[in-house]
Amino acid sequence: MMQRILLIGATTSLGQVTRNYLLKNSTDEITILDSHATRLVTDDGRETVINGDPTKLDVLVSALQQQDVVLVTLNDNVPSLAANLVAAMQSRQLKRLVLVSSMGIYNEIPAHLGPGTNLKQNRRLQPFRQTADIIENSALDYTIVRPAGLDDGLGDYEVTLKGEPFGGRCVARLAVADVILTAIDTAAYQRESVGVDRPD
Repeated sequence: MMQRILLIGATTSLGQVTRNYLLKNSTDEITILDSHATRLVTDDGRETVINGDPTKLDVLVSALQQQDVVLVTLNDNVPSLAANLVAAMQSRQLKRLVLVSSMGIYNEIPAHLGPGTNLKQNRRLQPFRQTADIIENSALDYTIVRPAGLDDGLGDYEVTLKGEPFGGRCVARLAVADVILTAIDTAAYQRESVGVDRPD
């Protein structure tokens, strides 16, 4: 079934790969919300661009009109964006959110993969954890995607649930895009936080 997706983060490396993957492997329509969206070259048949600041509540409320799913692929998770996004989605009675976060926010990385990648040792992950907490404490039908280190390697991957340890340090961007597409176009991973890695 075709979904109408509001994409926030289309200009990130993962956002670009995911956007192209969705266009190639689904019939979904994409609305890109970005402060510099007018610079993008888009598929006129299936993409629309909105030039605006996605951290602003009024911009989000306007952009969410007639959307089915929100997809966030930003490099940095900002708790204030998450709070405004939850409020905007509630005001539009929109439930489905897929948000890319980071591995390590639940201290789920085994020591042999690098203990410095966990929140306990890496306080830079704190905003990612705060964002996840806001989303998880909402009434949204969310999927939080926590990829390992992104690369352009093989597309093999495994999915782990919250509380399960990662099996690898890295994962291909295409693999993460595949998990995102599955979350958007099926009922998979609803109200779940899932890790994605390529087993070492």
